[in-house]
Amino acid sequence: MISRIRTLLVDDAAPLRRLLSLMLERNGAFAVVGEAGNGEEGIALADQLHPDLVLLDLSMPVMDGLEALPRIKTASGHGVVVVLSGFETNRMADQAKALGAAGYVEKGLPPSETVARILAAFQHAPASLLGTLGSGGLDSAGPVQGALKARRGGAGAFPLNAA
Repeated sequence: MISRIRTLLVDDAAPLRRLLSLMLERNGAFAVVGEAGNGEEGIALADQLHPDLVLLDLSMPVMDGLEALPRIKTASGHGVVVVLSGFETNRMADQAKALGAAGYVEKGLPPSETVARILAAFQHAPASLLGTLGSGGLDSAGPVQGALKARRGGAGAFPLNAA
């Protein structure tokens, strides 16, 4: 079985979650395992699903992404959080990084660039998170091989403004 990056989408816009899900699944490296419409739902699903990756919007009802981010990181146990937001990078990226985000991707980029940036952020997340990645084990072949190999190498934190 080929391991894929188990991904949780947390965004209040259901049409955007559907589009992201299609883009990520089509890429082959990702398996969308859950969707949440606000920060509180995201925390609950992160605790239940223990995803490898959480894509988190910042502007949501009930609980915004900045408030939810540290709680999602704790609840997921090992998950990498990448912020996917409509706010300009320079306004919010530093706050997201301080709260533990591995990357920051602005909404509105072409689909292929969005997916590439998400994968790059995942690849460059701290290698210490790899220990529990993928409950089904890791194959030496498959769409996630490069990401997993980079994570094993301890590449360090991903610069939030890099492509």
